[in-house]
Parts: sequence; structure tokens; C-alpha cells
Amino acid sequence: MNLSRLGEGSERAGFQRGAYTIFFVAVLGLLTLLAVRSMTSSTVNSVRLTSNTHNGTEAFLAAEEAMAQGMEWLASSSNSYTTHLWPAATQTVATPLSFTVANMGGQTTTRDYTLSFGFQAGPAGQSSVKVIGRAVNSSGQLATVSQWVSLNTLLQSGALDAPLVVAGCFNVESGVPDIYADTVPHNGTLDYITYYRGPTRRTTLNGSVGDTCDEAGSDSVALLNSHNTGTNSGKFAHSAEPVGLSQYSGGDLWPRIFTESRDWFDDLRVNQPSALASMNVYYWDDAGNSPDMDNAPNTETWPASGVIQKSPNGQNQQWPNRTSRFDYTNAPDHGETFYSWGTFANPAVIIYRGGCPSQLLKHDGNRPFIIIGLLYMESAGSNPENADLACTADQWQRFMLLGSLVVNGDLKISQKNPEIISAEVGNIYNTALFPVTGVYGMAGTWKVQGD
Repeated sequence: MNLSRLGEGSERAGFQRGAYTIFFVAVLGLLTLLAVRSMTSSTVNSVRLTSNTHNGTEAFLAAEEAMAQGMEWLASSSNSYTTHLWPAATQTVATPLSFTVANMGGQTTTRDYTLSFGFQAGPAGQSSVKVIGRAVNSSGQLATVSQWVSLNTLLQSGALDAPLVVAGCFNVESGVPDIYADTVPHNGTLDYITYYRGPTRRTTLNGSVGDTCDEAGSDSVALLNSHNTGTNSGKFAHSAEPVGLSQYSGGDLWPRIFTESRDWFDDLRVNQPSALASMNVYYWDDAGNSPDMDNAPNTETWPASGVIQKSPNGQNQQWPNRTSRFDYTNAPDHGETFYSWGTFANPAVIIYRGGCPSQLLKHDGNRPFIIIGLLYMESAGSNPENADLACTADQWQRFMLLGSLVVNGDLKISQKNPEIISAEVGNIYNTALFPVTGVYGMAGTWKVQGD
């Protein structure tokens, strides 16, 4: 009897242990199921987050490409940021940017982004522009980024300050040259500059190398802007203006005028001559590549009376003072079309590294032309940075320049009556009118652009 009862207890305990085992297995299975589900959900969320991060990064990369294309577009001399102001007149890039996308099954497709860019003007008086790039795909996902850039123009900021610039001394031997600067008072004083020069003679022209320039003596400028002598004595006596002189420390004028090196110009002249032409830059060396100045490439219309105002505004009883045009008889009158090197909207830069031109600036009067912009001359030697050009201007017949004449050496005016109207008087006193040679991002200005 006792044995029978003991066996029944053992059997009952075995059933209990089995029940507990099943229970624990069930609980473990449930926990495992919950863990797997949690892991699956976490993996799905992670994949979704990774996908969103990837797509967002992709969109920003596309926006960066749009902004880069905007900078490249802006670097072209024929383009102006004012034609594509953000957001009203953005420029859409013709070819979308495509990314290859692989799905879970290993199949690949492409996702296209439409790129556009635009610009915002910087503070007045500064050569800075904000470039904005945007990318958007067919799902509506977009990104917009921006960066301020600095525009490097071909001319230094002070390149047009004076209508005549010489590295050495300036002498008027004969003739009656006219240089019209800005004689409008600023802050109650006259701050005009007729010419800008170095302190000493650079060549043996009119003296010895190293002589101190002396306008009152050997380097006389008594005839400059003086119309009280000659056949038409008194004709423009009241149109003459006083002579304002500014002096610098001396030496090579090139880096004071241009932001790019001589090698930069040489490279374009040899390898990309069309690039210079597109910038309205004419560059000649001493290798026989001389221009025919009579074949001026542009046509322009002289503005209405008073737009260009030479000062002072007096006149005598017999000869009216033509204060808003060149004084030559065959010079263009108001509203008249003429041939030119450069225009008011796109001034020219002419660089002549062939010594001092004589016939270069002489024409027969049947096709008179005007240079609008900057004319730079220097010696034809291997070291033009020595500023050793000796230039005697005795063949500059009917020479008319609106802008600045730069002579990297000494200059003597003889027999002829060249006339220069300053860039400020001629309304081209803005280096932004001249070619942009580079676009440079400004550090610390990149940002995500708000919509």
C-alpha cells in the first residue's frame, strides 16, 4: 500500500514538472517573438532613417552642384548676376543631376534632381554676390544652399582714378593736349586728378634716368589744357581746367592697374585667344601682332547733351564751349553713331606691349574712332616690369580716349593734341563694368538657405 502511494506521488510530480517546462518554453517563445519583432521594427526604422539621411544628403549634394554651376556661370564675362536675381528670375540648369539607386532586390534605378540657381546683390560698393543653388526631385524633396562670393574684376579698384597715368615723368613739348578730369567738388573741395605719376624719370627721354620730375621746369606741362595760343587762340579758353597731380612711390604700374599677372594674359593670348575677345580685351605684344586701330570693332552712339559734362562750363562770345563731347571737328555729336574700341556698357581693355605706338593711334579722319575704356602701354623688352618705356606721342592724330591712358614709363607729348575724358566724367567709373576673371567663395558664408 505504501509503495503504491509513493508511485502515485512521483507520477504527479512528473506531470507538474512537464507543465512548468511547457510554461517556461511558452514564455521564452513569447519573449523571443517580442524581441525579434522589436529588432525587426528597429531594423526597419534604422533602414528608413538611413534612407532618409541618404536622400537628404543626396539632395544637399545636388544643391551644392546647382550652386557650383551658378558660380561657373557667374565667372563668364558675358554674364551678369542681375539677369537671374533670386527668387524671381532663377536659371534652371538644362540637364538634371541623376543618382543611381539600388533597391533591396539589387535592381538599380535613377533619381533625377532639377537644378536651379540665382543671385542676390551684395552691399553697395562691394564686389560680392550671394549665389543660391536649389535641387528638387520628382517626389518633392528639395534642398537649398547658398554662399557669398567675391568677384575678381580685371582692373584694380583704383585703375580708373586718373585719366593719365605714367610711371615716370610727363612732359608737354608742343601741341595742346586736353585731359578732362572730375572737377565737381566733393565735401567742399576739388579732389580731381589730371594725371598720376612716379617721382623720377624712368628713361633718358627729356633728361637722365633718376631725375626728379619737375613740371615747372624740364617736365613742363604749361601747355596742358591751355587754349590761349595757336591759330584758334581763345577758341576753348574757358573750357580748360586746372591740372591736378597725384604721385605714387614709383615702379611697375602693372600690379597697380591689373589684378591678373602678365603670364595670365600671355597664356590666354596663346592658348585661348577667343576668351580675350569675349571679354573685350585686346592684347598685343612685340612679335608683329599689331592692331589696325582703324578697324575698330564696335559702334556706339554719343549720349545726349549734358550726359557727359566736361568742366568748367564757361564759353566766350565767339566759340561755344562743347562741354559734353570731344573738341575735334569730326568728333561725334550728340546722338551720332561712331566707331569705337569698347562701348559705354562694355568698355575695352587694350594692352600694347610693343613700345610706344606712333601710327598705331593715327587715322585718316575718314573713319574716326574713340577708345572707351583703358589703354595700357609698356616696353617690348623681356622685362617690362622695369617701367622703362620712353614714349614720344608725336603721331597721335585725333586721339580720343574716354577712360584712362597708362604709360609704364615716361611720356612726352609733341605736336599733336590728344584728348582724354576721364572715366568718371564719361560715366564708366566702375570696375564692375570690366571683365570678371574669377569667382571666389568667401570663408564662413556657406549656409542652408531658407525657402
